[in-house]
This record gives sequence, C-alpha cells and structure tokens, in this order.
Amino acid sequence: MAYTSNNIPADNEKHRDASGRRKALLVSIKYSHQVDPLTGSKLELVGQHESAFALRDLLIDSYSYNPEDISLLLDDGDSDLPTANNLLSHMKALVEGAASGDSFVFYFAGHGSQRVADQDEEEIDGLDQIILPSDYTTTGNFIRDDEIKSILVDGLPSGCRLTGIFDCSHSGTVMDLKPQSPDAFDSPKRQSNGNSLQVPED
Repeated sequence: MAYTSNNIPADNEKHRDASGRRKALLVSIKYSHQVDPLTGSKLELVGQHESAFALRDLLIDSYSYNPEDISLLLDDGDSDLPTANNLLSHMKALVEGAASGDSFVFYFAGHGSQRVADQDEEEIDGLDQIILPSDYTTTGNFIRDDEIKSILVDGLPSGCRLTGIFDCSHSGTVMDLKPQSPDAFDSPKRQSNGNSLQVPED
C-alpha cells in the first residue's frame, strides 16, 4: 500500500526543479532464522533487501535524491538494524525540520499484523495496524499506526510531500489516514494468524 500527501507528477523533470530537501528512509526486514513464537511458522521473507536497493536506485536515478540523503535499515549485518528503537529514531530524523517544498519517502517491507486498539481510540474496525521491527516480541517492540501517523504525518507543514510505501500485511490504514475507498475498513474482527503472525491482545 502506498500513500502520498499529493499527486506525484508524471514528468520527472518537475521533481528535479522542485524546491526543498529530498530525504528517504528505506526499511527492509528478512527476519532470517526467526520463527513466530506463537505458531512456530518461519518468518523469513525472500527478496526484501533487493527491493530496498532497487527503490534507492530509482530515487537517485529518476527523482534526483542524493545518496547521502537516503537511509537504509536492513537486517543484513552491514546496515543499522531495523530494531524498534532504531526505526522510531530514524523516522523522527527523516521529517525533523520539515519545511514547505520538502519531499520525504518512507518505505517499509516486512511483516505487518493487527492488535486490538485501546478503548479510547477511534478505530472503526477496533484494531490497530502494526509493523514488526526485527526485534519484535508478542508483548512489545511493534509499532502501531498511531505512532506512525504521529511521527511522520502530524507535524508536517503545508506544502510538504510525504510518500509512504508499505509492503506488508494489513497496510490499508497503517498510517491512520482517512480511507480513500468505501471498503477500506472491511477487515475481519480477529487478529492475523498463521503465516501472517499472531500478536496477542493486551
């Protein structure tokens, strides 16, 4: 699922002439050698890191992003690990000092799931969408849609572009934005299971 604050022009030259900074945070997690603690299912995902490198090349070659302005969080042993703490701190750094004319990209490829929302939250389906960092557990270290919106969206000024791309399960409302289609909230009243990962209720 991809989100953007406004439409992306088809002509790439419009991006080249745009004012402001261009920054990107690309997060890709394979979960190698990890298993779901509840189901015993293997968590490993294939091709995750390759997709992050391909997107980085696209941003550089077609959208004039500078390589030094693109951060990668990969569980490959060479990059900063995509742990919950690292992910949250890099998300904050991505949009820090955002100004009109700036363009940001946030990409997450990994596992997503759902968790029962707090009673005071306004979730139509009663569920929070969550993304699972490399150090997630059944009781914590996952990142809720509320946190994603609070960090990446709520503080952006007018005229600033943020594009969010989520290659994971349950990504339909993972940025907690208003639905763009009438069936956006048609999700079952249960939490994911099996290969989609089980994350128990509080």
